[in-house]
Amino acid sequence: MTIPLRGPTNEQSIRGRKLLLRALVVVHFSPILKIADQTGAGIADFQEELRDRYPEVVLDFEELIQFEIRPDGVHPQHQRMPVWRMFDLNKLWRLSLTRQSLGFEVKGEGYTSWSDFSDRVQAVVQTVDRYFRPARVQRIGVRYVNGASVEKKNDPRKECAKELVSISGEQELIQSDLLWRFPVDEGLLILRSGMLSPGATYDPSVFDVIEKQRMWYLDIDVIREVDSPFDSGEICQSILRQVKRAHEIYRWAMPGAVGG
Repeated sequence: MTIPLRGPTNEQSIRGRKLLLRALVVVHFSPILKIADQTGAGIADFQEELRDRYPEVVLDFEELIQFEIRPDGVHPQHQRMPVWRMFDLNKLWRLSLTRQSLGFEVKGEGYTSWSDFSDRVQAVVQTVDRYFRPARVQRIGVRYVNGASVEKKNDPRKECAKELVSISGEQELIQSDLLWRFPVDEGLLILRSGMLSPGATYDPSVFDVIEKQRMWYLDIDVIREVDSPFDSGEICQSILRQVKRAHEIYRWAMPGAVGG
């Protein structure tokens, strides 16, 4: 089967989500400086509207490095960007808000269906629109991270498309990291798969380290670069189209996951 990069997406459901570790949506927008107010005054009304679902709030910081070119060379500039993180009580859902991005994610055990995830995504995007009114949207990303141990009886590589696992399906393999970039109708597909040795990770922001087990992973990331007015309705429609493409790639990669 040819990898489905173009054309209509199949509405056929996916059987379960036993391999799903994390689902994420990230929306980048033009800067809103009051979000970075570390007192919380700038996000108070926003947080109040979402507090029933995501009652826990913490102020975190992300380390950013920018490089400045001077006559005497290149100088790294370190910055700490404030990030407001909001969680549900079980810490399965997390919302991350910076002055120029909204991140929304759920751990695999909290993901029950696309419709539930979609409703939650739509609610937070609309709330950002209502309280902050960003001028422009610049990038929209949808990412599904899957993984499982290969030490157990049900090695996920046995269900994977042969074109994807290739040599990484070898039983004696210690570690591999394969990455492909493809244009798709919705933008750009970054497809990553491989196997990790015990205690390793290919991306600590999305894949937790698992000790004493080799882990196979399949990371599907559909990105749309855009520069247009911030319209929550259009953004949610774009997210839906990107999700459908990600599901189509998953169905190609894991043929046994279709239906049910």
